[in-house]
Amino acid sequence: VASKINYTNFDSEYFFDASTIHKYVPELGNFSMYHDRNKTASMMVFRKLKNFHVDGNVGNYILRRLPHIQYLSTKYAYIRIKHVNQEKIWDNYVNNTNLSYDLQVPELKNVTINLLVVLDGFSVTKPRIELIRTLLMYFNYIDMFHGNFTSPKIQFSIKGIVLPP
Repeated sequence: VASKINYTNFDSEYFFDASTIHKYVPELGNFSMYHDRNKTASMMVFRKLKNFHVDGNVGNYILRRLPHIQYLSTKYAYIRIKHVNQEKIWDNYVNNTNLSYDLQVPELKNVTINLLVVLDGFSVTKPRIELIRTLLMYFNYIDMFHGNFTSPKIQFSIKGIVLPP
């Protein structure tokens, strides 16, 4: 981990702190990513020593934990992300997610798409832990939708996340 390294010009104002997710957000704990392409379900389980919680997307719904709500008996929200009139179109897509897509590129076995996520100061309004959870959850969802490609197989990798100070 490098601290305050200037990766550009020594006279510039751009400095970057290199870190890891667990050093940036130690309270995040461990996490696992799960997919069920047939149901277009993409879930993440975040685990700590004494508790865990689940976030994800299922079809045209999202499941989110409500972290700061103390007075509710349930701490999850299950929200529709498509208008009722759009559900029929979406359901047709959901029912066909078990199809595989052969791009007919035999010389390529695997394609790894390396992502560098860059956020500006105006887009970062959440606490650190919620921001990282949301980024990981959307990454998992995007990765699930590209899992049906067979030739080549398409994979995603987050190489870095650039956040404002």
